[in-house]
Amino acid sequence: MPVPKVQTPPARTLLRDEAYARLRAAILDGTLEPGEQLKDAELSAWLGLSRTPIREALARLEEDGLVESA
Repeated sequence: MPVPKVQTPPARTLLRDEAYARLRAAILDGTLEPGEQLKDAELSAWLGLSRTPIREALARLEEDGLVESA
């Protein structure tokens, strides 16, 4: 079988980027309210992702100033 010479690879997204985008959107649209305590296990169940990408997304959101960790 001949292999095509030019093929665009499919776009890859990382789970941490998906978690970040979805959590950021939830914060900005008010789904997650200011002062609300965010628990990675609950967010994991809500988003259907494992806890590691959730924690990585929360760390990035903290760098952006959208969440605080205690």
